[in-house]
Amino acid sequence: MTVHDYYPSFHRYPPGVIRGLTRIDAVRAVIRTARILPAQEDILRRDAKVGSVHYSNLIEGNELPALEAERAVDHELEPTTSAKLELVNYVAALDFIESGQKRGTITYTPEFLKELHGVLTRGLGRDGDSFEQRHEGEWRNGPVVVRDALTVYHHAPPAEEVPALMEKRLAWLEEKRHAPDYFPPILAGVAHFEVAEVHPFADYNGRAARLFATAVMMREGLLERRLFSPEHFYANDRDAYFTALRAVKATRNLDAWLTYYTGGLAEEFERVADRVSALNLQADRLPAMQLTQHQEKAVAELTTGARAFITRAEFEDLTGLRKTQAAAELGTLVAAGIFCSVGQGPGRRYELAGRSSSTGRRGPTPHWTEERVRAELQALTDEFGHFPTPVEFRSGGKWGLYLAASRLGGIRRWRSELDVRRD
Repeated sequence: MTVHDYYPSFHRYPPGVIRGLTRIDAVRAVIRTARILPAQEDILRRDAKVGSVHYSNLIEGNELPALEAERAVDHELEPTTSAKLELVNYVAALDFIESGQKRGTITYTPEFLKELHGVLTRGLGRDGDSFEQRHEGEWRNGPVVVRDALTVYHHAPPAEEVPALMEKRLAWLEEKRHAPDYFPPILAGVAHFEVAEVHPFADYNGRAARLFATAVMMREGLLERRLFSPEHFYANDRDAYFTALRAVKATRNLDAWLTYYTGGLAEEFERVADRVSALNLQADRLPAMQLTQHQEKAVAELTTGARAFITRAEFEDLTGLRKTQAAAELGTLVAAGIFCSVGQGPGRRYELAGRSSSTGRRGPTPHWTEERVRAELQALTDEFGHFPTPVEFRSGGKWGLYLAASRLGGIRRWRSELDVRRD
């Protein structure tokens, strides 16, 4: 099918988009080559999945706590309410995408998008409501207006136009994925926008748009390691997210949206890079030893922040070991200087060596203060004429400064304070 009557309007590429693409590319190598334990990666991947489930639904008004999203990801949440079923279904939709990536069945076709929506909404349709069972996984058959109590934000195209509109947009994605100047973040950003713009379903269009963008990123190789939760960025400032989507109405092109979208992806990639880099630094400080599979799980729990400490009983639950086996495995970690034990008897707990909370301190007194971070970042920004990229931090021997800035307020904060570039 030709797509000559559909051309998404945006420039290739305004400075803000180029900066976002450059930041993403800079940290992908850090993440791709990160030396982390398989058990650590499992925890990071689970955290990302929980974040996607929780924040994507939170954007749409589902205020169930993150703990419920964790239970949904662990397949322990009973869908006794519509809000809980939304979380359970979102997990199923992510599983559907991941399975499709492995089997090579992610396609930019109406059939794939409708099947994804069907998984997302299964059981949520109610006869007599605006979203009925027949709407699950099917194009809408009526009008859709996006509004709140005071304002109408968006009139979606008439229902009879939806099939042709979506087929043209999906065909454009398929065609452009082979073009060298249409990068994966751009394709994902356009996919996200167009599903939200056309609103092809009777409901759950926002969640479907975010899920479809994830499918695009996975198919195009942008998520080699599924450690990301872009939805976290959107949920942190919902007004900015919706403003970026709605800006196209005024400008008639996607520049503002793609600038926002690539910047948000860069923010999330950098957050993950910070985390895996910190794990690499911890690994370099740990005594060299060959960990058993069970010991690796315990080390991963403590180094990723999943737990501050672990008891023998918790270690037994985590690994399935018996009491004597668990005690022996933990004893080996203590003898190697990786763990230290605190307390006696049933209350004994195990922590990373050098980070015992019983002293009220975790390691040496930090030498990075806000004043020092600001001064060194300002000097580096003046030197480059812009806020440095992660690659420039690393190549300039300033990775310690990058990690300190990440801990003290976050890279996004410092960039907004110090970046002297202008579009």
